Amino acid sequence: MKRTTIALLVVAGLLFGASAGVWFALPHAVERVALWAADHVGESFARDITWENLQYTPSGRLQFEGVRVQERGRTEGPAMVALDRVDVRFVPESIFTGKLRLEGVTLHGAHAHLVRREDGSDNYQDFIERLNRLLTGGGEGGGESTSPLRFLARVLPSLEVTGASLTFEDLRPQGGLFGIRTVHLDQGHVSAVDKSFVQERLQFEFTGSVRVRELQNTLLFKGKAAWPEKTHEFSMVMAEKLVYPLGQREVTVGGLGWSVDGDLTLTDVAISAPGARASSTDAKPEVSIGKVMLTLRDEPDAGASEGPGPSGRVESLIRRALARVRRVTLVEPQLVVARYSDRTTSLSDLTGDFMGRIPIPADEEPPERARPRSQRNSAGKVDGSRVRQALVEVFTGLQEGVEGVADLAHRGGMLLPTDEISIDHGAVIYGDELLFERGFQTRLSNFNMRVRRNPEANVVSWEMDFETGNQRRSLNHLKGRVQLDTRDMQVSMGAQAFELGPYRSLFPESMPPHKDTIVHDTNLNLVYSHENRDVRMEGRFAIRGLTVHAPRIAPEPMTDISLAINGALSMSIGESRLVLEDGAFRLGKVTAGIHGTVDSFDEAPRMALQMTLDETPCQALVDSLPSALIPRLKGLQVVGSFGWDVSGSLDTADMSSLRYEMKPTLDDFRVLRLGKHVSFELVRGQFLQTVVEPDETVKEFVTGPGAPGWVDYDRISPWMKSVVTATEDGRFFRHEGFSPFAIKESIITNLQKGGFHRGASTISQQLVKNLFLTREKTVSRKVQEFFITWQMERVFTKPELMALYFNVIEFGPGIYGIVDASEHYFGKHPSDLTLLDSLFLCSLIPNPKKYYYQFQRGSVTDNWEKRLEFFARSMVNRNKLTQAEYDKTRPFRPHFKGSPMNGHQVELAPDEELLDNQLMFDEDLLIPAHELDDSELESDDHLAFDPEVAP
Repeated sequence: MKRTTIALLVVAGLLFGASAGVWFALPHAVERVALWAADHVGESFARDITWENLQYTPSGRLQFEGVRVQERGRTEGPAMVALDRVDVRFVPESIFTGKLRLEGVTLHGAHAHLVRREDGSDNYQDFIERLNRLLTGGGEGGGESTSPLRFLARVLPSLEVTGASLTFEDLRPQGGLFGIRTVHLDQGHVSAVDKSFVQERLQFEFTGSVRVRELQNTLLFKGKAAWPEKTHEFSMVMAEKLVYPLGQREVTVGGLGWSVDGDLTLTDVAISAPGARASSTDAKPEVSIGKVMLTLRDEPDAGASEGPGPSGRVESLIRRALARVRRVTLVEPQLVVARYSDRTTSLSDLTGDFMGRIPIPADEEPPERARPRSQRNSAGKVDGSRVRQALVEVFTGLQEGVEGVADLAHRGGMLLPTDEISIDHGAVIYGDELLFERGFQTRLSNFNMRVRRNPEANVVSWEMDFETGNQRRSLNHLKGRVQLDTRDMQVSMGAQAFELGPYRSLFPESMPPHKDTIVHDTNLNLVYSHENRDVRMEGRFAIRGLTVHAPRIAPEPMTDISLAINGALSMSIGESRLVLEDGAFRLGKVTAGIHGTVDSFDEAPRMALQMTLDETPCQALVDSLPSALIPRLKGLQVVGSFGWDVSGSLDTADMSSLRYEMKPTLDDFRVLRLGKHVSFELVRGQFLQTVVEPDETVKEFVTGPGAPGWVDYDRISPWMKSVVTATEDGRFFRHEGFSPFAIKESIITNLQKGGFHRGASTISQQLVKNLFLTREKTVSRKVQEFFITWQMERVFTKPELMALYFNVIEFGPGIYGIVDASEHYFGKHPSDLTLLDSLFLCSLIPNPKKYYYQFQRGSVTDNWEKRLEFFARSMVNRNKLTQAEYDKTRPFRPHFKGSPMNGHQVELAPDEELLDNQLMFDEDLLIPAHELDDSELESDDHLAFDPEVAP
């Protein structure tokens, strides 16, 4: 045999022998290495690692059975980690390289038991810290040479975990996550693999599932981790929706997420409608949230340890949970609120049962405010009490509104369960069956809010913005802050173009917004000092497309109103004082400046006001008025300019203290056209007068110069002319259609009586009302009266106006004109009327239908006799009647035509007696002539009976 062959056989034998030696010695070596590695790893993590059995196969598989990982030095209690079996696959040849290359690890029946003990220590925190140091590049001593990872190749093996379970116990008195002290996870399964093709990089992807016993649900999770980028992703969903009962409702959670930073994410959160089950396909949730993100505190607050209170387990659990949360973010929440026909709301059960139970510290209860003295002393009403009370309620309502907002902000800040709450892209839907037959819905969309608490300054601030549905997609905002120690508050609001139409159900029927009603270019700021009880509001508010339905102003809705208000309003609540500074009010094209003060607004307001309207084209003023305010003057055309400076004061404790000064400026004011509904030429000759009675029946009669039943001015008794100017319009022959003195007296009377009881219409205005307008008591009629009266006074002479007046006014049911009245009551021609006849006819003018009973009974009552005597005495005081003529007329009991009851007392019907008693007058109103100045001698407006007294 050749030497070469022998040499090869020798080498082969040696190799075979060596291999056989390794084959038989390797298991023992591997076991020694495993023991050494377990000891070294245990040393690095301060843990004892043991196993019951170890098996090795030459194919590169290690199998450990009965593995236990326990804290070093602790033998009592369950192991931190226990595994039924661990299979490790590796490349056998890598043993000889000094870097063991792992291919896969499978954990069977892995159970972890984590515990936080009563003294605050635990069995896992130091393990996590040591693992983190190893993964970030340092061993226990800080150098890579001491790390057990130095014996492993930088290749991440595949990982499989089956039949895993975990028990977490928190035994501390303040322990428990969301109030749950023990959490059990079982039936866990995890698969993980490194998908990176580069040895120095890791792209770790894993999926798995675990059953949560307390939730009775399975969590499905997956994630990624990249190295050295140190990035990670983790998501988790529940196999079944989490359902939790809440009274008549159910709270459902579709998914649950957790990040390594400790944040929790709940997805598809919903609160069902009362009585509706979450499993019902047609049950529409009233609260739905796309995502709830919770950032937890490192340690719970002390309040989290409180046991369940009287409010029950659900509220206690929620309070415990909120105590652990530092920040809450709600993504795309939607809230559905509805008010039903029985006046309940869709959230009544939640607001009544849950929110009402939120505890409020005793010292946070708002103090009961003292009622204003004007409210406390309601007995013994005095003149003007109704108006005074209404003003007190307005001003104190403003005060209580501001303080209420401040209290709400403070209380909300005190109860804020977290340091920050955010709402992203939320929506609120509101429906109302009371306001709208079909339950009209409004929607507030793209709603964002941030509420933050600054613990150092003890300040809670908030800011919110939302988009409107208009094409501009403009932003609107509301910001504010409240200092919890001092209760001081600041609030600001801004609106670029906020449509009010979608929120119609939130407004009263008197101001129904529509799609063109927009709050625009608005910015308001409010500052409130709780200690000083001072409030300051300033800024600008503007709105266009406003509709106002106020029957006292105009019978038809006033539409397309454009107005703006700006200025600064200061309120000193302690001093009961209001101050308006730099105010401006703009209606359409007209702007007026306004400022003033109100003192003692909580009991008897004392007001001082000044308003200035700079010289403005009269047509601009007309164009700024809503068309519904002047419906009979459509197409009104005027020229000239108008300015107005008015100042006044009023102490509501004494309504007669009213003082005002008006300085109107009219420059070449003329009415060019009153519109198609008003024509003076029609009333110069015969015309058809149409009267609409209160019961909507129509009365028509022909009148005018030359018509049957018409009487010229010079054929009317002089007594009739004298009496009517004494009782209705003392300055008729001197004024230009209006009586400022009568207006002032009318205002005082109406303030004293708290309603529209006395008018200030001159004979000219009454004529305009009868010829061209209706009898409604509205501002609209008065505005139209102004323009028509102004022009009529310049077109007709005073005798022409007086003649028209006597021939068209009503003197009783269906009795129109002085001719019919003279014949009906006295069987006379108007030229033959006596002083007493004239006194009676003029006494009917204020309300001829109601006062007609005086004729029906055949003789006037004692009260009515005193009324006529009062008129006559006022004429004597004004030198319109001599004392002899007065004495000759007594007694003041007129003789009616054909009445057999003249001079006899007749019993009144109950309603007539009531009305008659209301006609009693105050003798103190009879002011002697020597106390009247020259201007008052021509007017008895403040002496005459209230012309519009209602029964």
